[in-house]
Amino acid sequence: MTFPTKYLQASKFEVEQKAKTELTTYGENDHVNKRGDPHRWEIMFTTRKHDDRGVREIGAYLRKLRGRYNTFKLPCPLKYYSNKETFNVSLAAFAGEDSLFVNGLDLNVSEALFVGDFVNFEGHDKTYEITETTASSGTGSATLKIHPKLRANVSFNSSVTKGVFTVRMASDNFSQKFDASSGLYSILIKAREAT
Repeated sequence: MTFPTKYLQASKFEVEQKAKTELTTYGENDHVNKRGDPHRWEIMFTTRKHDDRGVREIGAYLRKLRGRYNTFKLPCPLKYYSNKETFNVSLAAFAGEDSLFVNGLDLNVSEALFVGDFVNFEGHDKTYEITETTASSGTGSATLKIHPKLRANVSFNSSVTKGVFTVRMASDNFSQKFDASSGLYSILIKAREAT
């Protein structure tokens, strides 16, 4: 199921990775370690304010998910700045890599791939973040830098598309907030990437 697009505009949207840095100091020596899964995004999404009808529709959609039981698709509500919403991988890439060669972009664009945009690879539910703004060449090619590193192989000529998160609710509940001054509601959704 895909989140209803007419409610996709967010008043607040946060994405963070599930990994945490642990710092321990022994005397004068620091020991730094990563804990958690850097391959999983945690998302907090607050809808814009809606009337009673809108909030009922969103609430019914979320209840159909049966809490954390089912997954759903959440198109990234952030503005997408990269040159194209669909382009291709021009050389196969393997799990563990964070740099891919792509083509199918417009020619000679200075910001063809834009840092902070989220993308998916054909056949994968995992969503990745672009980590460097990159120009396209005279042939429409570029190097795509991503985070986290690839979780699985990506084959030659696979499509790369604007990010859509595959998520499940972080808890069995969601919260509704009523603004008495406007008579409108907003809903806070906490979700985790399900891949």
